[in-house]
Amino acid sequence: MARELSAEQQKQLMTQYQQLREQIDHNYSRISQLTTDRNEHDLVLSQLRRLESHRRCWHQIGAVLAEKSVADVLPALTHTRDKMAQSIQQLTDNVEQLERSADQLQKKYSIRQVGPSASRS
Repeated sequence: MARELSAEQQKQLMTQYQQLREQIDHNYSRISQLTTDRNEHDLVLSQLRRLESHRRCWHQIGAVLAEKSVADVLPALTHTRDKMAQSIQQLTDNVEQLERSADQLQKKYSIRQVGPSASRS
């Protein structure tokens, strides 16, 4: 950069950069959680598909267990799993955008990371 930044500008810049890194870390955590949940749904779906459609099963909806047939539960679980996959994709796209923004700030202002998160970039 051609001009020097004041101490206040440097502080604002570092705060902005740290907030971007925190958003990225939060999104990675959410992606990890959703991926685990989606994999659990896949496992349950694979087990339910082997059963006859009239068989009883239990479907947890919030804190309530509801007795339903396999035929009723399969579409609901499939829909939920698909929504999770969609959310994972949106979060991944968001992370890529945030990382580009953080990289631009890092290059433009020669920001150097110190600490364990420095190895990820």
